[in-house]
Amino acid sequence: MNKRLHNLSLAALLALLLLLPTATKAHTMWIDTPFEGHIGQPQTVRIFFGEFSLRMISPADRWFSDIANCRLTLLAPDGTRVPLEKAPTDSCYTASFTPTADGWYLLYFEHTVRDLYEGMRITYGAQSWVRVGHPDGPPTVASPFSHGRLFLPPAEPFRLDQPAAVTLTEGGQLAPSRRLTLTSDKGWRKNLRSDATTAIASTPLLFPADYLFEWTDNPPITDPAQRISTDHQSDYITLNYFFRP
Repeated sequence: MNKRLHNLSLAALLALLLLLPTATKAHTMWIDTPFEGHIGQPQTVRIFFGEFSLRMISPADRWFSDIANCRLTLLAPDGTRVPLEKAPTDSCYTASFTPTADGWYLLYFEHTVRDLYEGMRITYGAQSWVRVGHPDGPPTVASPFSHGRLFLPPAEPFRLDQPAAVTLTEGGQLAPSRRLTLTSDKGWRKNLRSDATTAIASTPLLFPADYLFEWTDNPPITDPAQRISTDHQSDYITLNYFFRP
């Protein structure tokens, strides 16, 4: 019996050690703000960094490298881009804006991290949509991200017991058959693929939680001329879309 318990303990320890690098790499950034806004009412925006699936939020004064320098921008329905000032709190950075017209507002940032992490150059991208009033159809803006990708929002707020559906676009076109994940802050995760025709990715929401769509790439750097240092082995590029049903 003691030998069996010893073997089980070793197996558990090995499993934990295997999970630790994955958990570390899973740290990411996201924007948290209500889906619905109102003309003349301030809208609070929060930026977080941490291990989303474990609810491990990193204190704002301990964020990795220079990621606190990310530039939060508001894209208004009329196409105006407004940089938003961030202020640190204990667990996040906060900002705010006040809608002045009906339509879709896009909050976003894209930040390439100064320091490598385990040979990876990380680019964090995050977005959030705010619907004010009742816009005619989905937003038609071009992606503000350098990779040209963008999540389009649902027409109505995300709700429990209904499919969470987003449309993926890239370079202004539908992005069919793309891989992505949907993760909850309770440890649940599901791999998805956008539809081959509509480019919609969808899955039912079965329990209350915070959720994060993640569209990522991890290409290796095979050309030495593209490396920023001898330790630079790959890029890690992610675009995240947070929501709370």
